[in-house]
Amino acid sequence: MDSCDKEITLLRIESNDWLLLKTIRLCALRDAPEAFGTPLADEETQPDDFWKSRASNAKVATFIAVDKASCSANAAAGERLPEDCVGLITGAPCFHREGTDCGEGAAGLYSM
Repeated sequence: MDSCDKEITLLRIESNDWLLLKTIRLCALRDAPEAFGTPLADEETQPDDFWKSRASNAKVATFIAVDKASCSANAAAGERLPEDCVGLITGAPCFHREGTDCGEGAAGLYSM
């Protein structure tokens, strides 16, 4: 199967996915530090509460791309595995809805 033939699902990181977010983000920073605005050394020292807060931030959406055939695509938050991830989208503003004050910003894509 050609890599372009893969079916991919985007999953929004939920509060229980904080460890997955941490794992993928640190891996991505090691691989392509220039793709992010924060140095790896800074993020490696962040406490678990930092990652929990980041995963549950309602104003910034973070998505992971997973192979649709992956069991993680159907797993509940907190049960998703980094091995099944093929990408990370960070810094995406939440979708604008009437009565919200979500700011605009650029999304960054990191493909593993």
